Amino acid sequence: MFRVGRYISGKIRPVIVKLHSAWHRRLLIRGSFKLKSYNEHVFVAPDEALEVRRKHQLNRMKSHAERDGKNVVVNDGVLYVGSVCVFTVRDGLVRHQDLHQDG
Repeated sequence: MFRVGRYISGKIRPVIVKLHSAWHRRLLIRGSFKLKSYNEHVFVAPDEALEVRRKHQLNRMKSHAERDGKNVVVNDGVLYVGSVCVFTVRDGLVRHQDLHQDG
């Protein structure tokens, strides 16, 4: 189990729990209705597949770049911002190394 995101006072951070098997996952999801009795806002949601999460992330990054007025192209699951590849559904975020290294 681990929390997602940075701590910010007053902000709720989700907790991701890894289970040992699909059976444990089914048991947890099936019993999640019992959380309605708590006063706090608590819910359980199954995680999405990696490819689905990356497609959502690609769409968020595309929308953000378009709002900033940048030239955005998506081609076969690859996001280009200003003719630079920044994200792929297959590999995730693309890290660019500095090509101007000394020595």
